[in-house]
Amino acid sequence: MNENVCVLLSAFNGEEFIDHQIDSIQKQENVSPILLIRDDGSSDNTVKIVTDLANKNPNIFFPGEINGFHCDHGIGSSFFTLLRYAVKNFPDCTYFSFSDQDDYWLPNKLCVAVNQLSSYEEEPAIYFSKKKIVDADLKNEVQADTVLFKNNFCDYLGQNQAFGCTMVINRKFAELLLKAPIEEYPFLHDIVIFRLATCIGAKIIFDEGAYILYRQHGTNVTGPTDSKVITKDNAKKVFHKRRHYLSLLSQIFLDQYKNELLSDAVMVLTWITQYRSKPSDGMRLIGYFNKNSDRGLKEKGKFAAKVMLRAL
Repeated sequence: MNENVCVLLSAFNGEEFIDHQIDSIQKQENVSPILLIRDDGSSDNTVKIVTDLANKNPNIFFPGEINGFHCDHGIGSSFFTLLRYAVKNFPDCTYFSFSDQDDYWLPNKLCVAVNQLSSYEEEPAIYFSKKKIVDADLKNEVQADTVLFKNNFCDYLGQNQAFGCTMVINRKFAELLLKAPIEEYPFLHDIVIFRLATCIGAKIIFDEGAYILYRQHGTNVTGPTDSKVITKDNAKKVFHKRRHYLSLLSQIFLDQYKNELLSDAVMVLTWITQYRSKPSDGMRLIGYFNKNSDRGLKEKGKFAAKVMLRAL
């Protein structure tokens, strides 16, 4: 019997590509996809397109009670709203996946993830993979996808390596994550999921394969690199929004998940929340990263600079 996988899709003005992406989800092999969609206040034809598809396909759900308003904290909040609804309303779903509105999934995208997660149903586990970054027509690969995943706690301190569109999480992890009102915070879903998994010692599976065509075009909500996301016009806004996000996230983890955190995580997260007022904790952070990280000298230097500039 095929596993039920709930695919969560947050949409916003996605009329150009969303039907193509939904078609690729419907064509997933060796799993039974349940597609749950939330619209975040689109002004184009997205709602009509999705409504028509939901009316024709019994496995596509577009519930009005979570639909049609802007989430105060962005796309991450929208995805966590979807996840909370899915965990409550689809008890037969063992796995949950996150979908952008403009990509295209290869037919084995979900079954590859489920096969690797299936050995860890009794413990929190997440899966992510590489992606194939392509042009708007899905024909040409525009850049290589580089993932610097080392599977140790220092991954928490570095740049996020796990893209949400490649992620699949199991129910155990989803239920633990949702113990906190995580949708009320201003973070991208993949940042929260990857870093929480690191902090609690969840099973993290990284797949070097690429099973998603990650479409690049002029209206991406996010992009593969910061250079794509940050433009001249929004650079200051993005910088201030991200400047202390790790400190805020660390405090939330300590407040909401303290009983689940690894002892090293409690220690390091405490340093992060205090280093701006307690310079000795900043030096401890730099020393910990230098000693335990497998990153190169350039990456270690960048981390030290962020600490010295109080920019974590």
